[in-house]
Amino acid sequence: MALTRCLFLAAALLSTLSGCGVDETYTGMGVSALPGQPLNPIEEDVSCNCPDPVLCPEADAVGDAPKDAGPWPEDLTGVAWRFDSLVLTAPLSGTLGEGLNDYFAKEISEGRLHILLAVEKDDRDAGTLSASVGAGKLVEEVYSFDGEPSDLLCLLTGTSFETESPAFLAFPNAQVDPPELPIEALELSGTVSLDGKTVTGGKLVGALPVEDAQEMKILGQSFFDLLAALGVTPDVSLDGEGAPDAFRFEGDWTAASVTMAGGGGS
Repeated sequence: MALTRCLFLAAALLSTLSGCGVDETYTGMGVSALPGQPLNPIEEDVSCNCPDPVLCPEADAVGDAPKDAGPWPEDLTGVAWRFDSLVLTAPLSGTLGEGLNDYFAKEISEGRLHILLAVEKDDRDAGTLSASVGAGKLVEEVYSFDGEPSDLLCLLTGTSFETESPAFLAFPNAQVDPPELPIEALELSGTVSLDGKTVTGGKLVGALPVEDAQEMKILGQSFFDLLAALGVTPDVSLDGEGAPDAFRFEGDWTAASVTMAGGGGS
């Protein structure tokens, strides 16, 4: 009886390994063969696709969310955040970079610069956040977008989110002429607190088109020429044709929840 049970378990294990892409006709004759030869094939990643949690304990349950995603925040539908810090880390550096970041810090802290991120729909089944991002304004402690915002679709995993579909954002900036810094292909990521009140560890990635840089002036000088003088060259292809036609911008940010016109926020 014990022998029969062992044979049954051995057959089941061989069947499972075969289903995971492991060859049951193993032989030790290939130990000295060169990689890639028939007796010593190059190893490939083994992906187990069996549903048995005992024979394949590493198999994930069906679904998009990872098993170790951790706790999830409260429903974020209607929640809105305002950037309470923004530090650009590339491509500007030195005095110019410090000056621009000092400007952002002062304008944000003194309530003159408002960058808003508002969630219209939190779809937990799809693991997505449908949101809008754009410059804002404040009237009697209630925020609203100043102009037309850009749609932003994000993936949500636990408390972490990242952009699925890029957006556009024009940072109001009185230091440049015209008075805004237009960023295309905008991607945002960050960590939301469990109560939805704050976003920390935010990352921003986007691109400033060459055409916009050529038209912009800062301190009376072409922004494009200023970047060139600093050794900064276009390094992003927005049109997908390979030739760089934009400057990559990166930054760090945090945000806090605010009340938006229409009942959103807190």
